[in-house]
Amino acid sequence: MTSIRIDHVIVAVLDREVAARDYGALGFQSLIGGTHPGGHTHNCLIPLADGAYIELVSPTDVNQIRVKHEDCEEHWLYCFNAGEGFAGYALGVPDIEPTIDGLKKAGYLVDGPRRGGRVLPDGTQTISTGVAIAGQHYPAVVSDITPRQWRIPTTPENSTHANGVTGIEHLFASVHNLDEAAQRYAALTGLKPQQGTPLTGARTADFQIESSRITIAEPVMSDSALYEDLCLRGEVPFLIRLRTTDKSRIGMLDLLMAHQARFELGGQFASSS
Repeated sequence: MTSIRIDHVIVAVLDREVAARDYGALGFQSLIGGTHPGGHTHNCLIPLADGAYIELVSPTDVNQIRVKHEDCEEHWLYCFNAGEGFAGYALGVPDIEPTIDGLKKAGYLVDGPRRGGRVLPDGTQTISTGVAIAGQHYPAVVSDITPRQWRIPTTPENSTHANGVTGIEHLFASVHNLDEAAQRYAALTGLKPQQGTPLTGARTADFQIESSRITIAEPVMSDSALYEDLCLRGEVPFLIRLRTTDKSRIGMLDLLMAHQARFELGGQFASSS
């Protein structure tokens, strides 16, 4: 299978401008990303030096999310059903076809490829294509048709953050069934699962993707934050540890300022309680 990386993580927020200001107070700089097809959602982006980015996505009209939405090809409003917080993530590949072939050979039904993109502030239209295993939103796998630099214009200037963050070190994703999820992630990535990073109250397995590690975690305790998050949000990131060059910044970011997304700068996260 072709090379694969963490492409971006999605944080659902009610207002992208407010969220961008709050993340600015946490030491991140961001840029306006654009508007998705259909005009229902738009975003701000936080480019990271390792090539990944954090997407702060919000509805263009908050009144649109006063009711629950089903997943459909017309919009992304279902991302807000659980309120603010992590809403998903995507892996990136240079060519989507080997991913599709690998999934089909492993016996999975493939949802896609779906055409995606957004309209940038200058009117430029970005185009990408994505796939997922049928019945599973995340992780999705995306590939750019137009240059990736259009979708996420990463430069040394806009990917240098006051908090010293340079990229994604470790992503913890909640799953319902570890054994099934390990097979699914193996088919998506072309990698074998490794011994999992210990997480209190969970069974885990790891996947090393370039310089980032993904831990999939099945909760075994019903009174844990991991279990509660899984019930509320589904199989999305639970915690993301970001690399930082500033040791004084190590620790969990304020959950309110991060709009309910659990981000940690460096350090160790040893408990899901």
